[in-house]
Amino acid sequence: MNLLTVILKIYTFTRVSRFNDRTHLLWEESCDKFFTYLLSHVSISKIIVHETYWADHYINEEYHLCEYPNSQNIQRNNEVLERYYSYVRNKYPEIRFVSSNRVGSASHKWGLSPVHYTDEYYLDIFKQIADCKK
Repeated sequence: MNLLTVILKIYTFTRVSRFNDRTHLLWEESCDKFFTYLLSHVSISKIIVHETYWADHYINEEYHLCEYPNSQNIQRNNEVLERYYSYVRNKYPEIRFVSSNRVGSASHKWGLSPVHYTDEYYLDIFKQIADCKK
């Protein structure tokens, strides 16, 4: 029996769509609770948010740039993420954000996905985070 099966036997859940406005309000409440906790333990000057979105293109095995076939789903999820990041940015303007150009990679160790990026992406994010510490 897997963990999800065990959890579902113990707790009752109502699944809600991430595209629902009620979900966004729940997310904001949870975000505020998280930041209240975080800021009670860490200075806001130490917080860095990795702002990323789903990639709409990827590099295939032959190193060609290709478009993901599910562009509407990618766009829809990116709109949700943009709303989340905007909320954090507006509520906590002192927080630093790092971001980079997103391109998926067919050779990613976990497989092709709009959230599995090229090695260059991860190296750039790492460099930006390291630069924040200077």
